[in-house]
Amino acid sequence: MSVRFDARLRARDFDIALEVADGETLAVLGPNGAGKSTLLGMLAGLIRPDDGHADIGGRILFDLAEDRSTSLAPHRRGVALLAQEPLLFPHLTVRANVAFGPRSLGASRADAADRADHWLAETETFELADRKPEELSGGQAQRVAIARALAAEPQLLLLDEPLAALDVAVAPTIRRMLRRVIAHRTTIVVTHDPLDAYLLSDRVVIVGGGRIVEQGPTRDVLERPRAQFTAQLAGVSLLTGLRVPGGLLTDDGVTIAAVESHRVPAATGAATATAAGPVTRAAQSTGPFDPVRASESDDGHHTAHPVVGLRVTAALRPSAVHVDRRSVAWSPPDSDGVNVVAATVRDLEPHGDLVRVRTEWLVADITPGRVADLDLAPGSPVVLSFAATDVDLYPA
Repeated sequence: MSVRFDARLRARDFDIALEVADGETLAVLGPNGAGKSTLLGMLAGLIRPDDGHADIGGRILFDLAEDRSTSLAPHRRGVALLAQEPLLFPHLTVRANVAFGPRSLGASRADAADRADHWLAETETFELADRKPEELSGGQAQRVAIARALAAEPQLLLLDEPLAALDVAVAPTIRRMLRRVIAHRTTIVVTHDPLDAYLLSDRVVIVGGGRIVEQGPTRDVLERPRAQFTAQLAGVSLLTGLRVPGGLLTDDGVTIAAVESHRVPAATGAATATAAGPVTRAAQSTGPFDPVRASESDDGHHTAHPVVGLRVTAALRPSAVHVDRRSVAWSPPDSDGVNVVAATVRDLEPHGDLVRVRTEWLVADITPGRVADLDLAPGSPVVLSFAATDVDLYPA
């Protein structure tokens, strides 16, 4: 079932409108307090907006305005909400917990038990059916909670930070299982972890301050973010500047080599490629102002190359950046197409099984062993290197 949502809540400065296609998984990504959980609460019927409209496949969840007030009770919405904590009923067995949804919707005891067993098998928890929640590990309890949500056969599945409370060693296994069981099911996943968005969603919405900042296909948004806010969330480094032959001249005066190729729909490609930006003396001195260069592929897209002098943005994924300690003996590599930047470590933070190294320039993901070998800490002088082919360059 497709979902349409458009609502406002003045007390939380919330104003968001979005749609989810039938069978699509939408990730809602943003920092704490951005409005992610408010969105889920409104869809589930736990939070009442000041005004707005939401429906699933045309069936109205709420329709609120000065001249009308329609709002379905939570249990009549066909919506299942899975919170960060499993919230299993402590007095019921695992099987009874999962059967609760079908039973509450009128299923017979036998039918509810069959559906419970099916979803316990799907979530690989069938052998736990006779246990009580207190006998489960955190990962097992979350699997059971997922089975309970799916056993109710919701028209819309809402996942609120489903992996946030799990141990880092358990989360990847649960994430893989989630990816399998929510396939082709209309789902909204709220998360602050870009990895969840990458692996679970078809499309992503970035929210901040109760508003949508950016949205689109997951990889397009997270790997080629248009806003600095999105880049910070995704861990992608953004560099802005002027297009020069072979790359860009950053606003800080550093030349970055790049192999630019920005694919855009053919209908809008020409407008994007010809959007004129300021041409500074520095840019003019590097070469002539190129004409628009674009070619159309068989799939109806243009490959648009930003023109010299145009303001451009370069996006670089943290996995593409190599980190070395800077020392007196260090010298730049001789190979062509390799960018080298001197920087200082500002922060080190865990990121799954890697460590995210933040500098004033770029972000890099490296192994804990590499951090130890380089003896990295905030303030460490480092050298960052990355290939020109790893830099995505496109019109700003």
